[in-house]
Amino acid sequence: MTLSIITISYNDPEGLKRTLDSLSPLSKSLDLENIIVDSSPELNFSIINNFKRDSLVHLETPPNGIYPAFNLGLEHSRGEFIWFLNGGDRLKSLNNVLRAIETIAAQPKLDLLCAGVDFYREGKFIYSATPKSPFIKNLMGQNALCHQGIIYRRSVFRRLGSFSQNYRLAGDYEHHFRCYFAKLKTLTLPIIIAEYDRDGRSDNFKSVFREFRRIWKVYRKKMGVKLALQNESLAVANYLKLRLMKSALIRPFSKRLKDIWYRLHGQT
Repeated sequence: MTLSIITISYNDPEGLKRTLDSLSPLSKSLDLENIIVDSSPELNFSIINNFKRDSLVHLETPPNGIYPAFNLGLEHSRGEFIWFLNGGDRLKSLNNVLRAIETIAAQPKLDLLCAGVDFYREGKFIYSATPKSPFIKNLMGQNALCHQGIIYRRSVFRRLGSFSQNYRLAGDYEHHFRCYFAKLKTLTLPIIIAEYDRDGRSDNFKSVFREFRRIWKVYRKKMGVKLALQNESLAVANYLKLRLMKSALIRPFSKRLKDIWYRLHGQT
């Protein structure tokens, strides 16, 4: 049983180092393969050399985007299970990751396992997000699934193909819909397995929602009337909520709001 962790990195050597440091305990517990898809090898040279080991595969590639990098990593992976953990993201709990792997390995008919992640920005905790059950609830009106919280069985990609490169920001979301309509067997675990580093991620929610709408249009007929209406109503609510939040963040009191948030969540 091999776990392939695919890590993409671009212009963030310190983030890559944090990710690889966090995975060291896991390499002692599992047959682990760490594939680094590197779009800034000149910056990551010393980091990669310090972590050279038999389980590390280093792939250099131009910066063509997230999903071409994911797909390149998939092409070179050999593990029975796949986990996408980008540079800057970190393993949260060794025991929880081992539990997730043991759970999916013990159920041969289980295609993918969804767990939770903690969101961080500038080194500070923002909030935790755990997936809902059933699987479709995570797709209604937004993408409530983080790839950092999903363990895939390799057969998922053999059956459904890799991530669509027609999307710059929502290719994983489109793949989730393929998983759902292919009736893959999924399981949700209420545990946190990763820290998701939001530094450097795009916060252009309008661009994200434009891609969401393209995806909803593709799958509207398959959703049926009831599910499509539910999706539309939740999409409007989520979009308005994000607009309100973004508007608040540009107000003079926004820093004060952030400070209050961090204190409420035990951060200094």
